[in-house]
Amino acid sequence: MGLTLAIESSSINYGVTLDGAETVLRRDDPSFTSIGGLVQTTLAAAGHTTADIALIAVNLGPGNLSSVRAGVAYANGLAFSLGRQVVGVHGLRVLAETAAPGADLPVLCLRNAGAGNVYAAVYEHGRPTLMRHDKLSEIATAVRAAHTSVIVAGSFRDQAIALLDGVDVTDSGVEVPSSLATYRLTVTPPADADWAPADVVSPINEQTAPFTGEIP
Repeated sequence: MGLTLAIESSSINYGVTLDGAETVLRRDDPSFTSIGGLVQTTLAAAGHTTADIALIAVNLGPGNLSSVRAGVAYANGLAFSLGRQVVGVHGLRVLAETAAPGADLPVLCLRNAGAGNVYAAVYEHGRPTLMRHDKLSEIATAVRAAHTSVIVAGSFRDQAIALLDGVDVTDSGVEVPSSLATYRLTVTPPADADWAPADVVSPINEQTAPFTGEIP
């Protein structure tokens, strides 16, 4: 049975998980060359080559758009060169898994979208009950109307907590998603997972689904 490789490039912390073992390197680290270099280094350290990879998984974003595109392009290219398939997982779902796997409380996940906006999702038992690209204040209003308790993960947690008056908020302390979470969601996907192996995957931003059909 071959290896599963998971790639994270949606923030400054690039990550690679190879069969459950995670390597993280900041993009501004002098030793960082590329996502491909990080993959090759991780494989070599484990005594493997790309030929040993059976499946590739990647965070599709949203996040830092240029970094997300780099990771997705690399995953697609590697999959094509090896004749393998690639699994693309929504980045906010990955963030929820990173911050609070198996949580009973709703998890509010936030990523900076620029221009004063955020990418936001609320996951309840792994299912999105809110998915929007909007001002943080508007997201907070929607969350206050629907929830009495939440866990907050991602960007602008302090600001979100201040806006969520009347809600019992737990700060997860988690800023960005991890490749380990993408790995877990790929090798043991929930029954209602909306991701599956494909020949090619595409990045997610406010101009793509599911943000073009917001929930609710």
